Amino acid sequence: MTPQDIGTTGVRVSPLAFGCASIGNLYRATTDAKAQAVLHSAWAAGLRYFDTAPHYGRGLSEMRLGSFLADHPDVVVSTKVGRVLSPAKQPIAEADGFVAPAQNGVRYDYSGDGIEESFEQSCQRLGRDRIDILYVHDLGEYTHGAEQFDALFA
Repeated sequence: MTPQDIGTTGVRVSPLAFGCASIGNLYRATTDAKAQAVLHSAWAAGLRYFDTAPHYGRGLSEMRLGSFLADHPDVVVSTKVGRVLSPAKQPIAEADGFVAPAQNGVRYDYSGDGIEESFEQSCQRLGRDRIDILYVHDLGEYTHGAEQFDALFA
């Protein structure tokens, strides 16, 4: 697949990306081995752009993608900020459609410090010192409700 430029950013992506929600156990659990197998299949098919998020399995998707990236560093990775993860206080069986997620609690934080902390956590889970594309995840009334959304900007 011929890479495409994203505007004038210098970032080049394959025309198709692999969305990593499924390897975060979206709707059903999968094993680490199966997650790695599907990532290798995506690589073999020519995909060089992988999109993930702390939301996907409470960090599980980023951890699994990070394992894959150890042997495939020359890819474009996007992830998201807005959620800061910390060890869960109680076991979690399901969270927001993700089955058997990583055992992390979540705190929404769109402040400068929160974005920095979310970014640094993602870098650690991904085993990278940089992220090629960084999105703000779920900032809006739909996720937070009108009252809480308005409070974010008060």
